[in-house]
Amino acid sequence: MKIALAVPRLVKDINANIITINDLISEACLNGASLILLPEATLTGLINNDVYEHDIKISLSINDKIVADLCAQAKNKSVWLCFGFLEKEDNRIYDSAVLVNPTGEISIHYRRINPQWRAQNLPASQYAEGDEMKSTTTPFGKTAIVICGDLFDDNVLSMLDPIRPDLILFPFARCFPSKIKDVQKEWDETEKYEYKSSKTNGRDCCHDKLYR
Repeated sequence: MKIALAVPRLVKDINANIITINDLISEACLNGASLILLPEATLTGLINNDVYEHDIKISLSINDKIVADLCAQAKNKSVWLCFGFLEKEDNRIYDSAVLVNPTGEISIHYRRINPQWRAQNLPASQYAEGDEMKSTTTPFGKTAIVICGDLFDDNVLSMLDPIRPDLILFPFARCFPSKIKDVQKEWDETEKYEYKSSKTNGRDCCHDKLYR
C-alpha cells in the first residue's frame, strides 16, 4: 500500500486551488497511491485572521459542493483521501479534516481539539473546537486524524490511548518569518525534528512536508 503526501502551492483563488488539488490527486493515483493526504485548510490555506466576517467567508459546510466534489474524486479514483478545511456549522468556525473512503463516503469527520489555531478571546458562538477523537478501519489498520497543534497537546494525545490507532494522519500548516529565505532548508534541518519528537507513543504518523 502506498501513501501520497500531496502539498499544493495555494493562491487566493479557491477555484485555482481546487484545480491544483485535483491535479495532485490524479498524479498520486497514477503513481499507485492508495491513500492521499492533503494539508490542513487545504482549500484556502490557514489564512483565518480572527475577524469573523472574513473567516466565515472562507469556511465551508460539510455539505458544501466543494467537499462533495472531493468526495466524488475519491470515489472516481477509488482511493482514500484525507484533507483539511475551515468548516462552518451553526455559524461557528472549526479547523476540521475528513477521511473519505474509496466509495466517496466520509469515514472520519474530525474537528481539531487544540485551540491554538485562533485567538483565545474569540466568542464561543463564533469559533469552536471538537471534543472527540475518532477512528476507522482502513487497509493501513485502525486510522485516526489529529491536526497541527493537536500533536503537541498531551490532552489530545491521551485521547488516542483508548483507540490505539495503527496510523495517525496529520494534516498541518506551517509558515516561517519572512527573514528565513530558504524555508525548505529550515524545515529539513530544524523544524521537522520537533514534529518527529512528539509523543505519539511510537505509532506511525503520516504528515505533510512543509508548504507555504
